Amino acid sequence: MVSLTFDDGNADQLGLLSALEAHGLHGTFYIVTGVTGQPDYLTQQDLARIAAAGNEIGGHTVSHPQLTADDPAEQARQICDGRATLAQWGYHPISFAYPYGAHDPAVEAAVRDCGYASARAVGGLGIAGPTCPTCHTAESVPPSDPYAVRTAAQVTDTTTLADLQRNVVNAENTGGGWVPFIFHHESCSVGCGSGDLASTPALLDQFAAWLVGQQQQGRVAVRTVGQVVGQPDGPVHTSPASTRPDVANPTLTAGNATTPDCWQTAGFGTNTATYRRDGPAAGQPAAETITMTSQTDGDATLLPRLDLGQCTAWTQRGLVVDTDASYRSSVPTQFSVYLRDGAGAWTYWTSSPWMDPSDTWQKASWTTPPTPPDATGVAAGLIIEKVGTLSTTNYRIGPVLPPQRPPHS
Repeated sequence: MVSLTFDDGNADQLGLLSALEAHGLHGTFYIVTGVTGQPDYLTQQDLARIAAAGNEIGGHTVSHPQLTADDPAEQARQICDGRATLAQWGYHPISFAYPYGAHDPAVEAAVRDCGYASARAVGGLGIAGPTCPTCHTAESVPPSDPYAVRTAAQVTDTTTLADLQRNVVNAENTGGGWVPFIFHHESCSVGCGSGDLASTPALLDQFAAWLVGQQQQGRVAVRTVGQVVGQPDGPVHTSPASTRPDVANPTLTAGNATTPDCWQTAGFGTNTATYRRDGPAAGQPAAETITMTSQTDGDATLLPRLDLGQCTAWTQRGLVVDTDASYRSSVPTQFSVYLRDGAGAWTYWTSSPWMDPSDTWQKASWTTPPTPPDATGVAAGLIIEKVGTLSTTNYRIGPVLPPQRPPHS
């Protein structure tokens, strides 16, 4: 058995789809629902085309976190809500893939509890040696652990046709089994982000043609993951929404040398910025410093991790949001505010007025307009968009609840 799998829902996978269609083969596409329709990702119309061509649509969470670093509630939201969204879009998702291949027994249990029939890991298949001492040439059918399905090494821009063929031939020569392959991008000439996780339509076309020949000889069967595992799936359900009232780790006290826990670096445009987190010392608070050394356009910022509620605050339609932080900056700064919708997708919403530079710690405060319909979460950070430095700490980012009316006497 061979399965061709495609991770993340990258828009350039349509080029790889054409190679499958040309040879009458079908694959499994693992979709990150929260970015579907955003720049560089497949749209819902693209997913409909992929499914109509006979391919399987599987789950890959809502926002592609490393699930082993999340708490149980966030794991359930990421896995269950992503599956529920795919079902709402008209699919029947039974196969799941772990972001970054990261899993442990608790995450495996969460995938099973959310109703998936299988979960695909990353790696574990190949010729045993120094780089993979515990490798097997193939996964068993059915897999020994359907929630830790092993794969060949991920396809990169250095993978050759001979590499792909070798994985299949090695499995054939050692008793058979199942060899799933992982593809990400069509190419990495523009905007891949993942760097080397790239293939080309030409490589997949050559491999697909070879697989068809192997099928005609009765040596190989190319199947989707769902067809190989073949287990019934569980009911579709969502997980309880988060009600976190404020951002997590607001003083930035916990974290590594670059990024506080529950926060992420962000920005856009053509500029160069470095990030440094300093812990509390000598009476100074923990703080994040962004240094921009060149700028043509765009900005850089520190944002709460754009998740489903472990790190970011809850909100709902019509509430205003308080955004507070302490800052020191050599250039003007402002809050940039993002909202999460009911499907878990994050998009830019609005910005505050500009605030003046300051050599000493100042408090930045702003209250947003009422949030629009379908808002379920909020995140904000102070930005830098000129050459200079910006240090921030002591955040508050959360909704302001309306006052409760006293009960009638």
